Amino acid sequence: MKNSLPLLGLVGIVTLVLGPGSETALGFAGGVTLGSAGPDHYAILALGGQGSGSDAITSTNVSIANESTITGSVGIAGSGGIATSGNAFITGTLFLNTGGTWNQSGTSNAGAFSQSAATDAVLNQAVQDALNASTQAAALDSTQPAITSIALGANGTMTITGTGDEVINLTSFSLGNNSVLTLNAPASASFIFNISGGFAIQGKVMLIGGISPAAVLWNVTGTGTAVAFSGGGNSAQLSGILLAPFRDIQITPGLVNGEVIGGGSSISLSGGADINAVPEPSTIALLVLASFLVLARIGIGRRARANS
Repeated sequence: MKNSLPLLGLVGIVTLVLGPGSETALGFAGGVTLGSAGPDHYAILALGGQGSGSDAITSTNVSIANESTITGSVGIAGSGGIATSGNAFITGTLFLNTGGTWNQSGTSNAGAFSQSAATDAVLNQAVQDALNASTQAAALDSTQPAITSIALGANGTMTITGTGDEVINLTSFSLGNNSVLTLNAPASASFIFNISGGFAIQGKVMLIGGISPAAVLWNVTGTGTAVAFSGGGNSAQLSGILLAPFRDIQITPGLVNGEVIGGGSSISLSGGADINAVPEPSTIALLVLASFLVLARIGIGRRARANS
C-alpha cells in the first residue's frame, strides 16, 4: 500500500496533463491562439454559418465522399449537418449539434459519435475561439511587407524564411499545378498568413526547418469566392490550419496536414481528399512529460522491490 500512494499521485498528474477538455493551444504573433478550436481538438470544424447578413448563410454543411479519410475528429456547430458516402471515414469522433442530421450511406462511418446539449456547448465555445483568432490575426501588421501576394504558376517555386512569429498579409494566394511554396523556419517559429482575396491551390505547401503544421495559420478573411483545392491524386497539398470563417471550402481533392475550419455554407471533400489533424507542439510536450513520469514511476517501483 505504501507504494500505491505515489502511483495514485502520478496517475493524477497524468490525468491532468492528458485529460479531456484540456487546452494546449499554440500561440502565434500578437497572442493569437485557436484555443478549443485547434487541431488537437478537430481535423474539421464547421462554424455553423458565419457569413454576412446579406448572403443568408445560416449553417455550414459538411460533405465527405468516396475515398476521403479524416484523421481526427469533426465538429459541426450551429444547425449544420453532414453527409458521408462511399467508404469515407472519420477516425475520431463526429461531434454534431443537436439540430443537425447525419446522412450516412455506403460503408462510411466514424470512430465515435456525440450529439447532445453538452456537445453544443463545446462546439459553441470552439466557434467563438475560432472567430476570435481570425479577427485578432487579421488586425496584425505584416512582418514581411515586401510580400503582398503569392501567385505561382505551373512548376513555380518560392521559399519564405521565418525566424520568429511571422505575419504576412496577402491580397491573394494561388499555387499552380506542380508548384511548391516552401516555408523554412525552426520549431520555435510560427506563420500567420492573412488572405483577403482569392485562395486557390493546385500545388504544394511544404515545411522545413522544424516548424510544425500547427504553427502555420492560413486566415482567409471576408466573404468571397470559395477556398478551392483541385488536381488529381491529392496533388494540392497544404500544411497548416486553414481558417475561413466566411467562405465555402472545396477540397476536390486535396490533402491538408493540419486542420480545416470553415463558416461558409459548405465544406466539401471528394475524390479521395484527406485531412490529417496534427497535435500542437505543446500537446506533444505534455505527452512526452507524461511518458517520463510513467517511466520514472516504473523505475521507482523496481528499486523498491529490489530493496525489499
